[in-house]
Amino acid sequence: MANNHDVAGDFDKRIHVDRLSAAGIDSEAEQEDMVVGLLLGDLRSFNDAVRDTRVNIGLEEPMPSSERPEITEIMEYSTALGTQQKQQLKTSANDIRSRYGLSHNWEFSVEAAILVNRLFVPPDPSIALVTSNGGSLEEVMANLQTPTPEVFIYPSYQVTINQLHEFIDNHAEEIRAAVAQLPPRPQANVANQTFLIGRMAWMLRSEEPQPSWSEVAERINDFTRRIDVIASTSLNNIQVRTIYERYLSHLTELETT
Repeated sequence: MANNHDVAGDFDKRIHVDRLSAAGIDSEAEQEDMVVGLLLGDLRSFNDAVRDTRVNIGLEEPMPSSERPEITEIMEYSTALGTQQKQQLKTSANDIRSRYGLSHNWEFSVEAAILVNRLFVPPDPSIALVTSNGGSLEEVMANLQTPTPEVFIYPSYQVTINQLHEFIDNHAEEIRAAVAQLPPRPQANVANQTFLIGRMAWMLRSEEPQPSWSEVAERINDFTRRIDVIASTSLNNIQVRTIYERYLSHLTELETT
């Protein structure tokens, strides 16, 4: 049922959601992020924020792109912007990311949504593959879309997978020591689907005007029926509110541990 919280305008003009990589979803973290990405694509406020930012940096329409644009294609669009436009793009993308509680590895994805109207769900941030396209190490580090990693293996010439395996084996102790200095990956203490529903409820309740709990339950049930990433739900307003409160409690636990 359409209501004031549905995406405004032509369905074909709303943000398209896709994976950053053509590969399948490899981890629970990527599965969860895919659900979050699909929900963002459905949210009127997210679409409006992206569209408003696009207009503010002087783009009336999304830049034309291929069916599945490469990262380099999007970065070329970003590079072509003026200095002030680039700053506005970065600032606005970061503001939008923060508003929806997205981690830093979503920053490039939000920028892409502004530029080409596609939201790419980032890969699992625990391990990232960075390619140089022949550039120097300095150029690679300067172009990283995520904070500089603490563990970085950089081949300066063509090597085989076996050579990489041998390198890792030979430097296992150094790599293990470096990884030990990284923060632990947050672990959910509640069932993944419950955690995701709580997050969806939080995002929907952040919409303006704020939907009722019955409307939130209806949106979540409709949403889970339309996607195949998680099992469909049939929740009532009391169940959704309870899950939402457990989600907020879980966030508090994470922040104090």
